[in-house]
Amino acid sequence: MDKLAQRVNNEYMRIGQKHGFGVQYMGLENIGPFTGGTFGRLNHVFTSNKSPDIYSDTNFITFTAHGLAAAVLSEPLKCYCAVLVEKPVPASIYVKRIRDGFRKKPIWVPYNKTTKASDVYKNRMNWNSLVDALNNDSHLGKLMGKLRTETNVNGIDQNLNVGRRASFPVKVNDEENNHGTSCMIIPMGNRTLIASQHTTQDPKDIEPALQAVRRIAQIVDQYNYQTPTTGPMISDYAEDILKKMQKTAPPPAPAPVPAPTQKGVTCPKCGFNNPEDNKFCGECGAPLSESPKEAPVATSTPLPPPPPPKPIDPVEQLISEIEGGTDAQWTIRYKTTEQEYEGKLWNIANKGYFVRHDDLMKVAERINNYPHYQLFPNIKYVKSPNDKTLTGGFMNFATGFNESAQEPFKDQFVQVLLLPRDDNPAETSVRMLASNNKEMNPDLFAVMLDVLMNHPARVNEFYLWGIQD
Repeated sequence: MDKLAQRVNNEYMRIGQKHGFGVQYMGLENIGPFTGGTFGRLNHVFTSNKSPDIYSDTNFITFTAHGLAAAVLSEPLKCYCAVLVEKPVPASIYVKRIRDGFRKKPIWVPYNKTTKASDVYKNRMNWNSLVDALNNDSHLGKLMGKLRTETNVNGIDQNLNVGRRASFPVKVNDEENNHGTSCMIIPMGNRTLIASQHTTQDPKDIEPALQAVRRIAQIVDQYNYQTPTTGPMISDYAEDILKKMQKTAPPPAPAPVPAPTQKGVTCPKCGFNNPEDNKFCGECGAPLSESPKEAPVATSTPLPPPPPPKPIDPVEQLISEIEGGTDAQWTIRYKTTEQEYEGKLWNIANKGYFVRHDDLMKVAERINNYPHYQLFPNIKYVKSPNDKTLTGGFMNFATGFNESAQEPFKDQFVQVLLLPRDDNPAETSVRMLASNNKEMNPDLFAVMLDVLMNHPARVNEFYLWGIQD
């Protein structure tokens, strides 16, 4: 094991120097023995003045069973690399090998717990410009393609039985709970964790991983996203290496100790410090009766305390996490007296569209005047494009216009999902979240409200759905 550690350290030192890193060896962990061998783990930190520190965790096996397995220094397991960037990102993002055209290639997609990555990619679910920036970076694409994703351990099987003909496949693939990704980007408030994993057959296999996580850190930093967000820790290995990073982080440097203040009388001529009872300077003989000219003391103005963080509006927090554009979809679960069913609406929340609450109340008042206007307070729940199930406060305008209505509502059925806020005082704006018309905007909605309030003959049916308290 000591020989293996030396070999890996030498190779990591060479790779680090090649790419401008310093390499700190943080120690060898003996994970535990099995019949015929031992699992081990090496920890390193790759430091640089140009980028944040990159932590690595390299796993390996040594064989000790005489006559059963060849005497080898290393056999392939996995290596994990991680870096923390002091910038937020919009959502959890990860890499999968998805068929695009005639071949599979690494593609960055937003993380979705319940949907296959291929479907997320195909439907551009929760998409944002950071995903595009990652996918469009050709250099990063080449580095991700070089990550070793599978190999075999010869001499040991999956049950840890050692033998000349045994082998154990080690893979980073889509079979591991649909989260077996080679890299992930996880928002942690104002910071972002970037973590990669690859199988390691040779110490030099870490080289593209180091380059990749550093490149991703640069893209995240340049993306300059401002809203603090959090996301799920997709795989155990990212959480494990994060804990190790926090545990092994160097302590803050101690504050400098100020030099003791020197008492006495300073000579106005030569600056020599004399005892307080001296009448003449012990250095140059000048009289000390003159008032010494004290040199101005340089003082550092303390910085004002940072302003308290603004409370994060849960609605705005939710909107910031969606980042799917108009291709993202909201789900509304309805309940009638006979059955339950779901409807899908396109996301318009990121457009920042608002309407006045008192205008909506004027429409609601018309429900008592016209028999084809109805109120149904039985939305069961609303699910946002990032799979957050929400209840309470939502309204859905569902309007069927007839042929007498003006364009673009003529013969159309239009739905708009709304979220009233702040106990709904008349002056408070109501946010528009989604619509079955991607082109919905405040001007179109104003026309829709005008028809509902002033031209009921142009409406075949109007349903105001809400969530019953």
